[in-house]
Amino acid sequence: MMKTNLLNIQYPKGSARRLAVLWGALCCLVCTAGAEAPLNFFEGENDDRIVVSFADNSEALLFRVAHEHRTLAAGTARMEGDGLVRLQMTLPEVNAGVALPVTLTFSRHGGTLLETRTAYVFSKVPAVNPKRKIYLVDDVGGRTAEHLDALSVAFETVRNAEAIAELKQAFIIVGSALDDDTAWKAVLNAAEHGADVLRLASLEERTIVLPRILQNFSMGRTQDILRDANAPYQLAILEGGLRLAAQGGDVALRMGDDAPAPAQAAQWTYDGGGRVRVCGTPLTVAWERTPVARWLLAEMITTGEKP
Repeated sequence: MMKTNLLNIQYPKGSARRLAVLWGALCCLVCTAGAEAPLNFFEGENDDRIVVSFADNSEALLFRVAHEHRTLAAGTARMEGDGLVRLQMTLPEVNAGVALPVTLTFSRHGGTLLETRTAYVFSKVPAVNPKRKIYLVDDVGGRTAEHLDALSVAFETVRNAEAIAELKQAFIIVGSALDDDTAWKAVLNAAEHGADVLRLASLEERTIVLPRILQNFSMGRTQDILRDANAPYQLAILEGGLRLAAQGGDVALRMGDDAPAPAQAAQWTYDGGGRVRVCGTPLTVAWERTPVARWLLAEMITTGEKP
């Protein structure tokens, strides 16, 4: 499992830069690339560019998508150079909340098999039925509220710092547009007193300061830290991530820039039972492009819920 842990981190003022550099180096060593990611398709129309392991100069390749030997889609695809194949197809609808396992094959005319890939066909609306009330902390104009509405998830928006700090034992989602340090400090205060916090990746480069004392701090792959380990499907996690940086005398997480990041997610807990999870994968920009964004959000809403 590609995850790094440090228990009960506490750093004195003035040591933030050293800690950030050491931790960043450790993450680079541990969070290396894993096996080839599965392919994720929406039900209905798809227009994707897929990285393949072969090179072929044929004018057209044959492709086939099948589930248990039943063909769901078939046709021709074209190489676009640099190991990319453009795949345009229409897949059948599946029931809401279903991720259907399928096999994608590429072959030449004449039957020469070139590659076989594991894939999943996802419904456009994942199944999500949270057992607890959700509070959304986000700036005006943020799109996280739209995403929650699309998942038919009920929530209450809170923006006043004093009201946020009172959300002890609550489930708080921090939206991608939040750029208010006072509100973020209020969220951390609520987490210290038992709140469960999920912070989504920012659309723009942003640095968020971490508390000076952290319990069970983990930083690594989204697959290991944020996903449901029992999910019967695989997600091809999107690019984007987190890096540790020093900000003044504090250690901070930097997200939303284009620099290579050693980790995709982070998490820590508090003695009072609170938890903070930080998702470095940008969901808004990929919401219509891939099912990963909405299915990952649905998982993070329900993962670790208390009955």
